[in-house]
Amino acid sequence: MIKLKNILKEFDFGDKLFADDAYGSSSGPYANLVSRMYNGKYEKDTKEEMALWSAIQDYLKSAKKDGVSARRNDIKELLSLKKRFPQMLDPATDISAGETIFRGMTAELDKIVEYIGQATRIHNWGMDSRWIMLKGVQATVISRSNQGFISATHKSRTAIDFAQMNQKNTRYPILATSTYSKVASRSIIAPSFATVLAGYDEGEFWILGDTIESQNLILANPAVYGRYSSKEEGGGSGGILTAALKEKGYIVDRHM
Repeated sequence: MIKLKNILKEFDFGDKLFADDAYGSSSGPYANLVSRMYNGKYEKDTKEEMALWSAIQDYLKSAKKDGVSARRNDIKELLSLKKRFPQMLDPATDISAGETIFRGMTAELDKIVEYIGQATRIHNWGMDSRWIMLKGVQATVISRSNQGFISATHKSRTAIDFAQMNQKNTRYPILATSTYSKVASRSIIAPSFATVLAGYDEGEFWILGDTIESQNLILANPAVYGRYSSKEEGGGSGGILTAALKEKGYIVDRHM
């Protein structure tokens, strides 16, 4: 049993984390995980512990933010348990120190134009030229959510899907990147544990805090994802970003 207390109080926990048999009875994969971790032994959770487990699952499975936002302090306390329960809490279980991690997101067009101007090199990224690497851009990525952590992934496809999904007229898809070693000390949730809770593999883990530093940025190619008002005006996200890239010597192929 583990009791998650207020951050200002002594942190008191028992032998097992999230090991209630109520979880295993409804999920074969979860029962298998607990069996491997605790040799098949369960332990009744407190109400607080069960509420936190449910909040984490709701976020991973359905992107519900209210539960995790209400338990920011408890989630932060999980960092101190990462070494004790690595199969659940340590992303290094599944991610190597030098591996690239991604944050799929959107940014305002004027900010992306600034990033293009800062790039030391611009080249195609990926197998089909649908994304463009802005090499050398150092950017501070700030979460717009108030949940106490930033979701990230070691799977580029997941980040791409998330960035595309949130594209709007004034916000355009980008991927922030870093190496895992730069965020490891404040990262929790093993991606394989997230898969067990969510039911699908997105390679997700969490970085505590509201910011991360991106070493390079990856931009959705405006020839594919841009929106053009007209060729003459060069307006819309397509026209604005195409012009900024052209100024840096990268020519966007509108016919790709």
